[in-house]
Amino acid sequence: MEGEGSLNIQEVLKNAADGDKKSFDFLIEKYSNKMITIAEIYVRQEAEDIVQNAWMRIYERKEVLRRVENIENWLFYVVKNHCMDFLRKHRGKRNISKISIEANQEYIDSLIHDDDVLKTILERQSKVVLYQKIISLGELYYMPIILHYFKNLSLKEISETLDVPVSTIKSRLYTARQLLKKSLTNNNWI
Repeated sequence: MEGEGSLNIQEVLKNAADGDKKSFDFLIEKYSNKMITIAEIYVRQEAEDIVQNAWMRIYERKEVLRRVENIENWLFYVVKNHCMDFLRKHRGKRNISKISIEANQEYIDSLIHDDDVLKTILERQSKVVLYQKIISLGELYYMPIILHYFKNLSLKEISETLDVPVSTIKSRLYTARQLLKKSLTNNNWI
């Protein structure tokens, strides 16, 4: 769209709600990557399909875009809900479980690029244990950890995505790191 820098997102939302294809395409282009990042936390392999389905559902109900005040926050919940629906629908059919090591094993494996097999196995084991510890912290703490350290989002981006102040994100990251340190120390990992 022309003049993106001066573009009012509320105006784009209104135009998209009215059926303006360029405005809707602009939203897809602007926010799809962030939505995929969120979906990958829940379901690694199906993230792109889930986001595509979310956009189709949003388009079917595009009039709702008029009432959206914070698009990033709203899209976060749309994606999260689509992921939860997907997990509920497919649980048992394909051994999919909510935020499990199995669902994210490909991602964990992709972090390892080493020819030394023993070193690779030890690294993989450490990463799996660390990931399990992160997930065990609960959504309040694991979401900022994953978004910051695994998805490389800035504190500001996390703040916007989760719709909480940057100071809260800093606090949650600090607390999560302390809890992880305590947990790993108690298990003799560090």
